[in-house]
Formats: sequence, C-alpha cells, structure tokens
Amino acid sequence: MAPIGFANSMSQTPPSTGPAVHGSAEPWAGLRWRMLASIVGTIAWLVFTLLYVGFWAQGFSLFQSVIVILVSLLILVGVLGTTWAVWGTRQMAWYRRERWDERWEPERPRNSG
Repeated sequence: MAPIGFANSMSQTPPSTGPAVHGSAEPWAGLRWRMLASIVGTIAWLVFTLLYVGFWAQGFSLFQSVIVILVSLLILVGVLGTTWAVWGTRQMAWYRRERWDERWEPERPRNSG
C-alpha cells in the first residue's frame, strides 16, 4: 500500500523548466513593452516640445517656456524610470533566486564512510 499522498504526487505534471517571473518562464519578461514605451515616450516628448515651441509658447516668457519643457522632461524621466526600476528589481529577484544560490552556496561536507 502506497503512503498517503504518494499516488497524487505521481499524477501531477512535472515542474516547469524555467524560472517563473510573473507567469513567464523568461527572465526578460516585460522587456518588449518597456522598450516600446521608452521609444514612443521619447518621440512623443520631442513632438510635444516642437509643438510647444512652435505654437503655444508665444504667450510665455523664455524662462516659463524652459520650465514647461524641463517639467515635461522630468515627468517623462519619472515615468520611464519607474517602469525600468520595476523591471530591474524583478531581474534582481530572478537572479538571486536562480543564479546566486548556485554560485555562492557553501560547499556541503561529504559523507566519508
């Protein structure tokens, strides 16, 4: 007679071969949309800057126009920096889970006998 739970464990599917990063076995999950967001965000900021300088800046002084452009750049950097920081911390967690333990795990004493 098999121990309790033995038959259930034999019928389960084998574990996945890769690390799970928010539902994906790839450590670079989410990289594509972050790259796309960076490219599109930068192009959108450049278009905004050109439109602002060309059409909307007539009523403002030079100082005010520079402030508007700098604030919009800070907003872009904040949004993109947050998305990349989240991705970086997930990569760090994946690296620690998958690679760090393999490299830095202390040697276990062997049984001599």
